[in-house]
Amino acid sequence: MKKFFVVLGLLILVLFASTASATSYVVSNAGTTACNGTYNEYSTNDGVTSYKHETNEMYLFRVDGPPPNKAWDISATHGGGTVLYEGVDVTNGDTPYIGTYNIIAGAPPAAVVSEGAIPEYNGLAFVIVLVSAVAMAFFAAKR
Repeated sequence: MKKFFVVLGLLILVLFASTASATSYVVSNAGTTACNGTYNEYSTNDGVTSYKHETNEMYLFRVDGPPPNKAWDISATHGGGTVLYEGVDVTNGDTPYIGTYNIIAGAPPAAVVSEGAIPEYNGLAFVIVLVSAVAMAFFAAKR
C-alpha cells in the first residue's frame, strides 16, 4: 500500500506538470514594430487556436503552408490578408512555431516568436499538487 501512494503522488505530479502550456506568445525583433508584443488567445483558424496582439490589430494564426507543412502567419487581418511574417512548421503543430519567421511583406529584421506566460493559477496549483504528493509519500512511508 505504501508504494501505491508514493507512485500515485508522483504520477499526479508528473501529469499535472506536463499539462502546463503557454496561453500567450511574444513577438519581438520585427522590423514592422506594430507586430512586436504579446499575443493572447483569440479565436480559431485552420482548426487550432489563433492569437491577437494585446493592443494592435495584429494576429498570429496557422494556415496551410508549403505542402506538406503548415505555417504560422503574422498579419493585420485574422486568417488572411497581407502576411508580414511566416514561420513554416514542419511538425504541423497545434501551437505557434517558435523561432525566427521568414519576412514576407514585413520590414526587416525578421520577427521572432517565443512562448509567453503560463497562467498564474498553474503555478499555485502546481505548489498544491507538489505539497499533496510529498504529504502522500510522507504518510505512506510512516505506515
